[in-house]
Amino acid sequence: MKTVLAFLFLVVSVALAVERPMDPLPTACCVSFMKRPIPLNLLKSFEYTSGRCSPSAVVFLTKRDRKICADPSEPWVQDRIRALGPP
Repeated sequence: MKTVLAFLFLVVSVALAVERPMDPLPTACCVSFMKRPIPLNLLKSFEYTSGRCSPSAVVFLTKRDRKICADPSEPWVQDRIRALGPP
């Protein structure tokens, strides 16, 4: 009887796990940051990396469509975020 209950529990657990949609993987995480400030006139927009990324980062998109990772705690990064407005 215990074996049957254990088997049923396993089947139900697997069914529930398969039925749930999987969280999408983050599109990109940053492994290093730009140390020098990026001139504002070169930037087009920014976005934050996924909460699943460690460390968290800001990704700036330049007018030439280049992505540059930056540390969100840096004062120059915060200045660029304020200047560019909401993502």
